[in-house]
Amino acid sequence: FTPSPELEGKIKTVGTKSKTLLLGFKEAIAMLREDGITAEEQGDLEDMSTPVEKRLGALVKEKYGVDWYMLDKFPSEFRPFYTMPDANDSNY
Repeated sequence: FTPSPELEGKIKTVGTKSKTLLLGFKEAIAMLREDGITAEEQGDLEDMSTPVEKRLGALVKEKYGVDWYMLDKFPSEFRPFYTMPDANDSNY
């Protein structure tokens, strides 16, 4: 497995010794916008529908060459109550 050069600095160890792409929610939304997904189809601070999640997976595969990734910094409005809020952005 040889990751694309765009993964430089984005792959981190997450709970194991394996390396996993940690993709921020804002970056995921930006990728979807670049692909033509409108704000009406996917709001910036809304949970993703299954079709949008599938499209994001295809975009991640295309851009980074990986099947496995983790989305980080979910909007606080749809995150479970027990998760840690982002100290720098109250939306996340």
